[in-house]
Amino acid sequence: MNPWTCSNPSSCSSSNWNPVALNSKINIPASSPFTATRGARRIVDEVYEVCNRKWRGIGELPLSGLRLRSQYSGFDAEKVFGLESSGVEEDSECISAQVLMGQKKPTDCPAFGNRCTPERPLGAPMVSTEGACAAYHQYKQHLIQVAQ
Repeated sequence: MNPWTCSNPSSCSSSNWNPVALNSKINIPASSPFTATRGARRIVDEVYEVCNRKWRGIGELPLSGLRLRSQYSGFDAEKVFGLESSGVEEDSECISAQVLMGQKKPTDCPAFGNRCTPERPLGAPMVSTEGACAAYHQYKQHLIQVAQ
């Protein structure tokens, strides 16, 4: 089932449930901010289609990404320039997949704060300042104070 078109949210599993379909079941006034969202959504649905996507640190997840529809392939850099889908291998000691999925905390990683820092990240959660590992690293002195 395509997660973008699940028309009956109560019967959709959590792995393919579409909250946008729920919006169509709710009576939202035409003057609400959701009106613009619906217009934008129509454009996104026209230009993109759901596809499997590889996520750094996790791997490929079914129906988790978007790609340009075939009628827009002239704008698709992968096709225009003959690019392969790039993948980045995580360092073997990096536990970014477990951190991203909420199974482990950044401080559970043996590389955290020594071999893996914002200046030398080993995994995706340390790359972005908004990543869990980077946030833990930035505020680690607060973690130590709370633990004591």
